[in-house]
Amino acid sequence: MTERSKHEEGERIFKVLASAKRLAILHALDGKEMSVDELTKKLGVRKSNISQHLAILRYARLVKMRKDGTKVYYKVTDPKVLAGCRIIGNFARKYH
Repeated sequence: MTERSKHEEGERIFKVLASAKRLAILHALDGKEMSVDELTKKLGVRKSNISQHLAILRYARLVKMRKDGTKVYYKVTDPKVLAGCRIIGNFARKYH
């Protein structure tokens, strides 16, 4: 991977993370698996809205899904994703 492509990949991930709703979904999934219905109740966001954000997170490979009958469960693909979000959040709180 070239240096330029690394930067472009970073840009793509940061664009995905530049959404308060998507960050809230990632934090809700911290260390656990949840269905769309569970995320809807926890975050107080419409099911269709949660589904749209989950699709973006899946496309970016930040979350993965597992089907169990008619239910679909989501979880964060790598705990480092949330660690990175915490670092950036701490920086933002400290300097802004």
